[in-house]
Amino acid sequence: MVSAVSARAARGQARPVRGRDILGIYTFMIFSWMFDFRADSAGSGLMVQLVFFTCYLIGFFLFLVRDNGGRMKVPGLLPLLSASGLFVLIGLLSGLLNGQTYYDIFRNSFTLIIYITAVIVTVRLIEQVDARNIRPRLAWLCFGFSLSSLAVLMATTGVDLSSVRFQILGASTLSSMGYLVLSLLFTLTLPETATLLASLGLVFLSITRTLFVTQFFQLLPAWPALYRLMTPRVLISALIGVAVLAGAATLTSTAFDRWNQRMFRNGDTREDPTAYTRRVETEFMLEHWLHDGQSVMLGTGLASRTEYYEPKWVGGAKEESIGFGHDQHVSILFIAGLIGGVPLLLVHFWQLWASMQFIYRVASRTKRYKNDVLFLGCWGATGIIGHVVSNFLQADFGNRGVSLWYGITTGLFLGARACLDRRNSFLSEVHEDLQPQLATTAAAPARQHPAAAASVPAAVQRRRQMLARLREKAPTP
Repeated sequence: MVSAVSARAARGQARPVRGRDILGIYTFMIFSWMFDFRADSAGSGLMVQLVFFTCYLIGFFLFLVRDNGGRMKVPGLLPLLSASGLFVLIGLLSGLLNGQTYYDIFRNSFTLIIYITAVIVTVRLIEQVDARNIRPRLAWLCFGFSLSSLAVLMATTGVDLSSVRFQILGASTLSSMGYLVLSLLFTLTLPETATLLASLGLVFLSITRTLFVTQFFQLLPAWPALYRLMTPRVLISALIGVAVLAGAATLTSTAFDRWNQRMFRNGDTREDPTAYTRRVETEFMLEHWLHDGQSVMLGTGLASRTEYYEPKWVGGAKEESIGFGHDQHVSILFIAGLIGGVPLLLVHFWQLWASMQFIYRVASRTKRYKNDVLFLGCWGATGIIGHVVSNFLQADFGNRGVSLWYGITTGLFLGARACLDRRNSFLSEVHEDLQPQLATTAAAPARQHPAAAASVPAAVQRRRQMLARLREKAPTP
């Protein structure tokens, strides 16, 4: 009986401390997109971006070659991959039927490819590498991505902090802001705290209201743990954050004035220009999606062009985008219709609900956790919440770096949750198999001479300690 339990223990342990070579390859894959940029015109930065793309592909294939670990069941992974693949297939087919160019189709499908591959490799990484090694590596990568856009702008066109907007925000901003939720449930490390403060400072300078909406929804399922905001560590971090914001305001004295104008618009009763352009583009996409039966079922294609206008009182300029518009959820239907879009939307909203439930259950406990696998799962959950909510106001699949981090956080959530489920299933199975032994040993516990106990092998002593702990937790008949 005990030998069978020991065999199951060997299979049910957390990921062994191995696979550090694939952790290095994974780091290379993610790092290859750190300094990606949006070109001023189509195709102008193609050669540099091809270098990033080549490095990413090399890393992905090296990862597949070195990935020789065991497999485990990951709930939610197959529906996500199937829905994403169907979306790309239908969007490609519809684009070809509508005569769209191959370059535009490839450019818009490429972000989906990055998203899917990032999910796959992150799930496999969680299965094989100790979470204690993954957590600091991802924290430094997240820190680098949060500052990379600012670094690229400073090295190329320069940055005017008095007028800069969302261009300074890094691809990992939504993931970085998830650290605020995690500070209520876990103890953050130095790079994690630095990443959170840097991202909040950049969000303040960018005058981006969308991210505060997403931050609210990231914090919403963690409300049972909000009382922990009064801990000394969090208060000190808040003071540091205030100092950072004060320093940012010193660098650009107009920051608070810009926020005041952005939020309250100095009493202007006309429709907000940003809300106006979003509404116009969303109406354009819905109108063309519902134009005929083919577009309703198959969409209008991955390279469909959308149009929107600025309000007349700010110039009335006409703009257009290709593929994903300001509302990604509507864009998914616009591109791939009911057949290709609805399955992906259902998966994304299921992930949103599952993530909020996951964080709520963790936040409902009365203590902070030290489990790194659980930390990565909660971090992934906050990332999913942030991306799904923000996609009502923007399109993450229109940006390569943001799509990458959307895939990373999704893979963290799915992989960590599968590992935790497997561990809990194993413990319940061990408890059930040991019930007969627990009953007999509880009735007449044997005493052993200290000298005899010293000669017992270490493995036997550990097994006896496990039996004693389970006996204490065993339900009384």
